[in-house]
Amino acid sequence: MSTTQRIDGAVAVATGRGSKMRQACPSNPTIPTTLSRMFHVYVLRSEKTGRRYVGSLQDPEKRLGEHNNGQSLATRHGAPWKLIHREEFPTRSEAVRRERFYKTGKGREALDQLPD
Repeated sequence: MSTTQRIDGAVAVATGRGSKMRQACPSNPTIPTTLSRMFHVYVLRSEKTGRRYVGSLQDPEKRLGEHNNGQSLATRHGAPWKLIHREEFPTRSEAVRRERFYKTGKGREALDQLPD
């Protein structure tokens, strides 16, 4: 269950995972619209080790910089990384579902078919 609270034209939605800020819809301030853009699944290739990394998020360009700057423990060893594949989804759940697929045997086989 989530609860909402109005804060200066925005709505704070409290869920079991914390809260998300949403901006109120201009035509109806009681209906929040998400501030964020689309959700992405991204695949990185380490230029150092040749390994792949699969993740999902909303801002892949920013995250690529974090991976290359050593700000992620999971990818620190393989920097520099390059983006080899990205897909967009309207919802986080769809992006996470695709990310999980790429981490399965069939998903890894599909990624093996991608050009570098």
